[in-house]
Amino acid sequence: MQIEKGMKVTVDFQNESHYFRGKATVDRVEDGRVFGTMDDGRTFMCELHFITDVLNTQPVPIVAQVEGDSLHDAYQSWVKEQDFFQELIFTRGQSLFARDGDEYRYLPLRVGFAAYRDWCHATGGTHA
Repeated sequence: MQIEKGMKVTVDFQNESHYFRGKATVDRVEDGRVFGTMDDGRTFMCELHFITDVLNTQPVPIVAQVEGDSLHDAYQSWVKEQDFFQELIFTRGQSLFARDGDEYRYLPLRVGFAAYRDWCHATGGTHA
């Protein structure tokens, strides 16, 4: 089976200093290597044979780029208005809003965005 961006997979490997075992989302596949993000927010790179299971065979659909960018802008504005923003920016710095396509790299923001996106689709608007 060919591994593609957006697929959910299970990984199990150890590099020099970290052990990676669990579910992850594939961010990129290049030259026999898989780059991805664990469900706990850690990023990784491993060889294809360390992918122990493919949890879905279809890549996760990505929100349309125009809608995605405006929705991301609204979400980031909302996050910046919250009382916890200063703590987030202090701990994550400029990488706080880093993302690969439609996916935030930092798991709490990824989860928050998924809920925010679902809320916007259900209500037909944004917070503003």
